[in-house]
Amino acid sequence: MPKPFELTTHAQVRTTATSTFLPADAANRAQREYSAWTAIGNVPETGAPTALADYQAKAGGTVRGQAATERAKHISSSAASSGQELVDALTIRQAERAVGDLVIDPGEYPLLEALIDIKGATVALVRDQVLTDRDALETSLGAVEDVLQTALAAIAAATDNTEVDDALAAVSWP
Repeated sequence: MPKPFELTTHAQVRTTATSTFLPADAANRAQREYSAWTAIGNVPETGAPTALADYQAKAGGTVRGQAATERAKHISSSAASSGQELVDALTIRQAERAVGDLVIDPGEYPLLEALIDIKGATVALVRDQVLTDRDALETSLGAVEDVLQTALAAIAAATDNTEVDDALAAVSWP
């Protein structure tokens, strides 16, 4: 029976079932399982070298999965399933439309009005906070995307599996 973990050529650990690399994050469930598994004396396999293209594809999948986890840290967990993502997008659109308005008529921006006393005391203050929040989210997601694209480029440029491992080891999420 194969062991559940494999040690790569550059001391990276990955699961044998899914070939996903374990992040160096003690809070990660797979990393905790690996630590518990090795704590009782188990040793990961040192599998046969994988063809470079396959290794790059698996590493790319791993880093994309890590990026999705990082993005999720900045997005409401209920957004995708509850329609909140659409409400948030429409609220931002209303805030962008309200930027030049000197006089805001009641009912003109109902989503902004719903946030009075939550994000600000007036529609104008709510608008400003919604736009500040949007800018902060764009900055955070941009930083994650930068790390992802840099990692994917390094993985694609690798000429052997060790360089792929080096590219993965260099990933540092914001």
